[in-house]
Amino acid sequence: MRTQNKEHAFFCSIAIASTLFASTLTSSVQAATIQDSNTLRSISFSMENDGIVQNDQNYTNGIFLNYNSAVTTDLANQTPFPISTIANWLPLQSHAWQGWRLKLGQQMWTPSDITLEQPQPNERPYAGLLFLDTGIFQYTASRADKLTFRLGTVGPNSLAESAQKFVHSVTPSKAPQGWAYQIENQIIANVNYEGHQLFNRFSSIKDKQWEWSAVGRLDAGNYRSEAALGSVVRWGSQLSETFGSTGFTPNQTTDLGLLSSSRSGYFLYAGLEGRYRFNDITIEGNKPDEVYDVTLQHWQATITAGVVLYRPRWGISLSMAADTRSFEEDSQDISPYGAFKIFYRY
Repeated sequence: MRTQNKEHAFFCSIAIASTLFASTLTSSVQAATIQDSNTLRSISFSMENDGIVQNDQNYTNGIFLNYNSAVTTDLANQTPFPISTIANWLPLQSHAWQGWRLKLGQQMWTPSDITLEQPQPNERPYAGLLFLDTGIFQYTASRADKLTFRLGTVGPNSLAESAQKFVHSVTPSKAPQGWAYQIENQIIANVNYEGHQLFNRFSSIKDKQWEWSAVGRLDAGNYRSEAALGSVVRWGSQLSETFGSTGFTPNQTTDLGLLSSSRSGYFLYAGLEGRYRFNDITIEGNKPDEVYDVTLQHWQATITAGVVLYRPRWGISLSMAADTRSFEEDSQDISPYGAFKIFYRY
């Protein structure tokens, strides 16, 4: 069912308001937050796409604009509402670096053949997501905790159809034809907790280090609910100052907020995560009657690897990730995608 123009305009306004909110809140914290003079804020733009592996299906594209605060040791009392309120919901440790973030993002999922107008059996539906994340984090050399709240919309109001059609019109890509049958409009709300625990860290050649850690996640909400457990290996410099800065979820394979206390460094990483997914609105959400049903694959896994290089004023990260099938009828066992992130630090 197609959305009404009035609803479409309303959610466009929501997206614009989210951007203005991020800008306004950032400016207020710059003026109000008491921070360590050696810590850095960051603004980043990142993109994820499966085109790097000559693919165009399942999770096919994501674009994100992030703001990460400088870190402090007293987040609850040194940031304005509503960050200070959220900070009280995570047991903060006085000896840990603490910070907060905002993220505006858009993601999209498509079936395996985007040139077909009519839905096909054993294919996932088209789906788009537009969202705003607000989160806090804390980290030490051996422990990291992150709490994130997400509010957004799936459906035509996510503007994913327009975004993909525009990109494909200016690149040598096939035009997507089936967005008329995408997941329908629905507000989504999710909460996520992620924890990192160090197993071991030891010296390597030329003052570098190896590091091995565990990662656990819990997501709850109508977007996705899942429980996940994984492990990450890193090699490079300044590892004790950037613990918890890698992960497995889109746009969080490199978490820039946890680089805030380190002026410069680099590292390589690789990780593996297993999870049980209870629900996924991009597969099970309301959709037109013509769209065939598919069955959510509850047991899933992700493997990821990448490199991060950062300096006092800039940084870059490159990574690859591969997900196992997200629905049982998927003909592909693995869905890979690449990610690129560039960031400015100040």
